[in-house]
Amino acid sequence: MTKVIGLLAAVVAGVAHAQARPPTNDPAGAAVDVNKVYFEFQVDRPVRQAPNPIQPEYPEALKKLGTDAEVRAQFVVDTLGFADLASFKIVKSPHELFSMSVLAVVANSRYLPAEVRGRKVKQVVTQRFAFAVPK
Repeated sequence: MTKVIGLLAAVVAGVAHAQARPPTNDPAGAAVDVNKVYFEFQVDRPVRQAPNPIQPEYPEALKKLGTDAEVRAQFVVDTLGFADLASFKIVKSPHELFSMSVLAVVANSRYLPAEVRGRKVKQVVTQRFAFAVPK
């Protein structure tokens, strides 16, 4: 009888211990990996543009064309709020000069980093830049 009670106590203690820990496949219970690059859907608070963002300049050589343009760029924002220029790529651009103007802006811009459970993390960002014909 003592063995049965001891065994029962061990099983109850094991079950209580297992219920107290989150399952190992539960992302909410996993440690936040600050070296991992996250996507927007994986973070609690996505990257945001810092106040007073820099605007790209319409390339002088293209002003004669007189057309509005849109450039989409993709890059990783690090835990300090800077773009990792090694990850920078143009997703869409009508002209290389627009792309260069966007690269200059991204290189000098500040962002508010993404967060997962209160920890700052790296995040992939796709940002749209609009160019309007100067008047």
